[in-house]
Amino acid sequence: MFVVDRLLLSPFTGLMWIMKELHKAVQAEQENEGDRLTARLSELYMLLETGQLTQEQFQAEEQAVLDRLDQLQAADEADDAESDDEDGDEDSDDEDSDQADADDDAVSTGLNQAELAAPPSNP
Repeated sequence: MFVVDRLLLSPFTGLMWIMKELHKAVQAEQENEGDRLTARLSELYMLLETGQLTQEQFQAEEQAVLDRLDQLQAADEADDAESDDEDGDEDSDDEDSDQADADDDAVSTGLNQAELAAPPSNP
């Protein structure tokens, strides 16, 4: 039975493996882009110092590289903020469930909110 299942699912598992490998390659390329841009910026400074680039050429190329670096930083910050938002949502759900648990406990013991909030009376 398992052999037949594997044979029937093999095209899909192969396709999933290819997609995972592509995903890994894209992530690696994106992670290395910042390093490549930094190296390009260093190369531009060296070319300017040796006189192979004019000041205008240098400024145009430098601006393009710095703009791309800013875009990468903004994307990283957006990803970090998104992951922080997801974590924050889970915390608020936990608080809501804690309140619901307290309400359930009060109902099961037969106490209402007023009785829980009122201080005990001394007879």
